[in-house]
Amino acid sequence: MKKEIIGAIELGISVTRRSFLKLAAVAAGAVAFGVEKARAAVKWLSPRKVQKSAATQLDKDVKVVHSVCLGCNARCGVRAVVENGKLVKHSGNPYHPYNHNYEPIPYNTPVKETFGLPSPVCGKSQDMPSYAYNPYRLLKPLKRSGPRGSGKFEPIEWEQMIQEIANGGKLFSHIGEDRVVPGIKDLNKDDLINPDAPELGSVRNQLVFIGGRDQNARSPFSARFVKQALGSVNRVGHTDICGIGFRMGTHAFTEKKQVEIKADPVSAEYILVIGSNIYEALQPGVNNYAATVAKRHSQGKVKFTIVDPRATNASVHAENWIPIKPGQDGALTMGMIRWIIENDRYNKEFLTAPNPKAADKRGHACYSNATHLVIVDDKHKNNRKFLRMSDINPALTGDAGKGYAVLNKENAPVAFDKVEDAVLDAEAVVKDASGKEIKVKTSFRLMKEGVMEHSIDEYAKIADVEKSQLENVAREFTSHGTRAAVTMYHGAGNYISGTYASYPVAVLNAMVGSVDRKGGFLQPGGGSAKWNEGMYDIKGFAGQRKLQGPIISREKFAYEKTTEFKKNGYPSKRPWFPFSKGGLCVETMSGVDEQYPYPCKILIHYFFNPIYSIPGGYRYVETLKSHDKVPLHVSIDITINESNIFADYIVPDITYAEGHYGFLNPHASPAKFRHNYKKRCPEIANYF
Repeated sequence: MKKEIIGAIELGISVTRRSFLKLAAVAAGAVAFGVEKARAAVKWLSPRKVQKSAATQLDKDVKVVHSVCLGCNARCGVRAVVENGKLVKHSGNPYHPYNHNYEPIPYNTPVKETFGLPSPVCGKSQDMPSYAYNPYRLLKPLKRSGPRGSGKFEPIEWEQMIQEIANGGKLFSHIGEDRVVPGIKDLNKDDLINPDAPELGSVRNQLVFIGGRDQNARSPFSARFVKQALGSVNRVGHTDICGIGFRMGTHAFTEKKQVEIKADPVSAEYILVIGSNIYEALQPGVNNYAATVAKRHSQGKVKFTIVDPRATNASVHAENWIPIKPGQDGALTMGMIRWIIENDRYNKEFLTAPNPKAADKRGHACYSNATHLVIVDDKHKNNRKFLRMSDINPALTGDAGKGYAVLNKENAPVAFDKVEDAVLDAEAVVKDASGKEIKVKTSFRLMKEGVMEHSIDEYAKIADVEKSQLENVAREFTSHGTRAAVTMYHGAGNYISGTYASYPVAVLNAMVGSVDRKGGFLQPGGGSAKWNEGMYDIKGFAGQRKLQGPIISREKFAYEKTTEFKKNGYPSKRPWFPFSKGGLCVETMSGVDEQYPYPCKILIHYFFNPIYSIPGGYRYVETLKSHDKVPLHVSIDITINESNIFADYIVPDITYAEGHYGFLNPHASPAKFRHNYKKRCPEIANYF
């Protein structure tokens, strides 16, 4: 054995305590299998002896590029190490708040002094080289050379692809298809889709563009092409399969001003985590929000409760884990609101401020409509709507007439912006200028009545949690003043009736007055610059089209405004969604499938794989196969996937490491960034 170890040393292996044990194993192998086989095995014991280590930012002759990651939508800062034009690795950016618990190094620190500093980034970002150099990446445009779905394509030149998609014609006669395929030029006109239903708009709307990972610095240009240049209303996102349910609750709570608000990870004392996997998959990323919360928890500065059917990793640190029944987040929070009301633990100072000025004097950055009066008179034309001053005095016009009404301390109706305090919990009868009585209630009273329809025992039973758990978390949530807030994510509303479930989750924050407060429920802080301001006017150009008609997903459009409704009444063939943040890609695909409310002529997918990513998406296979439902199908992507195998043309694109110039605000961050942390720079040249 001694002889074999000496022989191994002669091969170039330095003996340490660790390697000695390995060499002993080699020596034993030499006895059993012979010296030659042992010699062959030695090289695998020390990879550094047989292969070059990956370049780092400390090496010479490398380029270090500061950019923004898009491995997910969190948009953390990254440093890319590029050697001989090839992306070698990603690490975090020490200047970026997302990589360092909102405490990055000073922005004026010389870059050379920072190369030795550690900076975290998650595994998705570190795997960026595998994404960029995927062996299955498309390098040239592909044109279908067999039946849809056959997997048969042929490479063509860019000019040919552009001409054919633009002009249409008998594009597939070479494979025996005699049909005339519409081109973009065929839709570039103002002919109505249906002269008998002019509200549907022109044939321009028959070009449908669905974006998957269509981000800033790319999405403005797709919108410019589809909407402003061609004039189609159909540039649709994918929000519905991402997180529209919980976002719609916040959308309603903030009167359509925000969709994603979270607890302040830096200053909150208590966070109620609902349907949000903060240690594993949250946006902001795990090395940002999760790391900040975990660090502060270890210091005893923040407590949190996990509400999730599954005990997530964060449950290890949580004060409590509430294994709620899936889809019943609304029941839990409605029960909490009832407990808060019954125990008089809501923030009256915040809720009774009827306008922004009054709230500001009390130290709040926003106000609630809790004191605003709502008409509750079946005979009134504006029943179930907020009482406006013009309802009381029709002579009032403009902003004065549109102003909300509240009750002052004498229970008289007054304009909401004329008093500093208003009645919170009341119902009354007010009179208009003619003396006609109008029954009203404050919005707080209406909310309270709705909450009181079920007992706390019933709410707990619906949510499948212990009553004591519900009461304890409500007590804890109301024990930290305005430094308690909710962090909710997809699990809090991505299901049927998710908007109604996530709305009371958001209301919890108003009950304690933590909305837009340090340590509370903070809206995104924004970024340092706007993408469309500078030397060039990106948005404005001559000949912009005026959009008309409903999106094929029927979002943000009322069915009652259609000819179909006037002729047939209810029900409609498929649902319409007048109140929606938008991005209904599932309904877009269903609209294409059912040719409702009008047929699609050209379907363009951008980094979008509906058959794979939509629940039950396989039902759209026949849709994409059909030449009648989808006369022309174009996919823009970097590889072939489950959906674009049915495309007529596949257009190769670049990864975010190769391009996607522009500013990209960090996702849903409670911090406002003063510097260009969000600027995405190309790390490498185009792969093709």
